[in-house]
Amino acid sequence: MTATVPPELALLALFRSEVAHHTVVLEESLAGLKQNPHMVESLETMKQEVHAIWGGARIVELESIVNLAQATKTSLLALQGNQITLSSVQLDCLTQIIMVFHQLAETAVEEIVTWVKVHQAQMEHLIVTLSDLVTEMLNNLLTVEPLGNSVTPPQPVALSTPVTHSENPIMTDPALLGLFLTEVETHTVILNEGLLALEMNPSATEQLAALMRSAHSIKGAARVVGLEVVIKLAHLLEDCFVAAQQSKLTFVSEHIDVLLHSVDMLTKIAQIVKSGTHQRLTQLNSEIELLTTTLNSILNGDISIPPRPLSVNQSVPATIIAETSPLLTSLPPPAPTLPSPVGTHEHTGFNSTVANVAIKKPLADNDRTVKVTATKIERLMGLAGEIVVSTRWLSPFSESLLTLKKSHIELAHILEKLQENSEQTAVDEQTFFKWIKKAQAKTKECKLFLAEKLNQLEVFTSHTTTHSDHLYHEMIGVRMRPFADSIQGYPRMVRDLARELGKKVHFEVIGKATEVDQDIQEKLEAPLNHLLRNALDHGIELPEERLAIGKAETGHLRLEMGHRSGMLMITVADDGRGIDLEQLRQKIAQKN
Repeated sequence: MTATVPPELALLALFRSEVAHHTVVLEESLAGLKQNPHMVESLETMKQEVHAIWGGARIVELESIVNLAQATKTSLLALQGNQITLSSVQLDCLTQIIMVFHQLAETAVEEIVTWVKVHQAQMEHLIVTLSDLVTEMLNNLLTVEPLGNSVTPPQPVALSTPVTHSENPIMTDPALLGLFLTEVETHTVILNEGLLALEMNPSATEQLAALMRSAHSIKGAARVVGLEVVIKLAHLLEDCFVAAQQSKLTFVSEHIDVLLHSVDMLTKIAQIVKSGTHQRLTQLNSEIELLTTTLNSILNGDISIPPRPLSVNQSVPATIIAETSPLLTSLPPPAPTLPSPVGTHEHTGFNSTVANVAIKKPLADNDRTVKVTATKIERLMGLAGEIVVSTRWLSPFSESLLTLKKSHIELAHILEKLQENSEQTAVDEQTFFKWIKKAQAKTKECKLFLAEKLNQLEVFTSHTTTHSDHLYHEMIGVRMRPFADSIQGYPRMVRDLARELGKKVHFEVIGKATEVDQDIQEKLEAPLNHLLRNALDHGIELPEERLAIGKAETGHLRLEMGHRSGMLMITVADDGRGIDLEQLRQKIAQKN
């Protein structure tokens, strides 16, 4: 019996073969560039090959390879967009990166994951080196030597007209802007999650490396499009993370406030750039200046940070922090005091609200985009291929039925002969029995042939039914996304609101991998946001109140989700004061 290859190893084997193929093309293109550095068109071929490696690395979840390929792709696009001729130093750096891909392609499938971990530091060094080299080249490109005391404004070489913001040009090339926006969207999520994790556990210094890389990536992407405000802000963030990594700085909650607000500012700037209203950036000058001043104070060891915490806009969706509020704002008025919905009282002492969402009726189909993972697309393509292959069986099967039809015609001819012999007055018994034996033999032949074809048809029907069921469930699964996708903003919202209310809260999410229909996720956003805010505002007590009644000063808030009996069960639980039954009775009496 042949051993079955685990799906993970099969994917890794496919990825390795793809890397080997793309590496050959990369080596040929790089050799052409070394012979003729002015062959900038070769960068397009290299960019496409690196993009293919990047996509494969995402499927097999090799994060270090994804980062290396992304950095290489971004740099190649920047060089291509500015029509820059590579120097020997840049060519050497690209050679080292291609060598990494080549070594990966020669690594045994079972050892790929270990190999990537061992060479992670080398790849991180190459990412930083390549980014710095491209940044230096772009700086040289944007800088013009002064004549006497006059300085000519920077003139970037772009494929489209630049839009000016203050003294700095902003490139409007769609491809470069798209890369910048993608970088900001990806790395601001990492920055938010890393800063929240660092605040909960200041000793988790392993977060600092990822935070530093994300800030550095945003800075590099901003330099490509000429966004000086983002370059400055991201550079200060990177400096803060480097200082913390070198134990020169220890982050406290006030520091995290400013760092998170800086990340929000990066998001807001990216949204303004995406909308095309670059002139609105000037409206953020005062806020950006305040942030940069505060970040410099943190770097200089001055912890006298503005005392008032950031406000949380009640209208901001929990899934994305799209708008940033001013750094210095007063606490918004609390939500109306309403009793929390009655829920089950668990043995852990948590007050919980359980929301059951039936997943039975399909929601209205809207003409809009749906996020689908590469893995699901691969499975759909695999099932489609299997169905196509199985349908090819029908053609020879239908042809084989012609043989059965021919046998039936022969049997009918034999029966006609028997009828003719039986109608004769003088029947030749020998001839008569001869035709009877022929009829019996032909009947048996038809019966066996038909039984064989019926068995084949039954097997085909079984396989087709199985494939159809799999395809149906995979198509349903296309609309399903991990619940984590829709709750990325909740930890930040809980953290900020708790600080505004002067409360200490540990927020826990259970069941992030639970897959839920995307439409249902959108409909759950508002009620979950309301439940979490109610738990923070009305459920969890102030630290001094909790200490007075013998509780830990840090409250616990839990969001849990999972499938049970075809239903999506969501539990929001806290260990706060619970429901005031007397107040609830009074409210009910007043309404009646």
